[in-house]
Amino acid sequence: MANKKISELTELLRANVNTDDVLAIVDDSATETKKIKAKGVAQLNEFDTISDLDSCPWLEVGDVVMTHGYNSLGDGGGNTYEIVPAATGTADGGAYIDLTTSGLQAKGLFPDGPNFNQWGATGDGTTDDSTAIQAAIDWWLDTTGVTSGTGLPMKLSGYPGADYRLNTGITLTATDNGVDHAILDFNGSSVTPYVSSGSNVFSFNAGSYLWRNFKIRDLDMRMNNSSADAGIFMDGSDNTPGSEALYRFVIDNPVIEGIQAGSSGIHIKNNSFEFYIENPM
Repeated sequence: MANKKISELTELLRANVNTDDVLAIVDDSATETKKIKAKGVAQLNEFDTISDLDSCPWLEVGDVVMTHGYNSLGDGGGNTYEIVPAATGTADGGAYIDLTTSGLQAKGLFPDGPNFNQWGATGDGTTDDSTAIQAAIDWWLDTTGVTSGTGLPMKLSGYPGADYRLNTGITLTATDNGVDHAILDFNGSSVTPYVSSGSNVFSFNAGSYLWRNFKIRDLDMRMNNSSADAGIFMDGSDNTPGSEALYRFVIDNPVIEGIQAGSSGIHIKNNSFEFYIENPM
């Protein structure tokens, strides 16, 4: 049950919860809404979509809420959020979401791990998901769990069955600590790029930092509608020559079809060492 009308919740509580269990009913004269907090009624903190969460007027800093979808119920973009003060983080549509009605932010907690749909990617094959996927990857690469080098991989995933349309190429750039022990797992989803020549679908750039022990898993990409220079482009040339800027990459179980004349499926160059392609289809 997601954010039912306050009157309906009030009746539910009266019917099913002892009076002693009702902790508070707070009148809000500005919106004429009531916030009800009751023991054991977790439904009060559950919402179908981000739009439902955004329209809720009674959120407070410290609340923990759950959504069951992002754009629509059950679309794979559900998440758990902590409600935090405005401007706590940079709003990117997933890790931090600005909430219009309450003026607060929802901070994504990702208890089951992050996936593209939690940034609003639809995976419907027709909507351009480039912006959402770029935002998810930017957050992921800047997250301590990716760059810590602890040997514990952090994974970013696609959603099973999704078909992500990309009108713009995705750029993956190592941040200030580099990238170590991370997995980009497409997880039964597919990618349909409409990226033009002069760009790549996925570009890995070392910048001034290093990539280590990185895996791309189950990439299923159909390039029939794309004249991109490459499906995957990896370049360590911005780093110190001989520095092993891109080191120990594994591309596991890739499917890259429909490669156009003058394009490459995978293009690797400069300061790149120990690359493995396993189980190609």
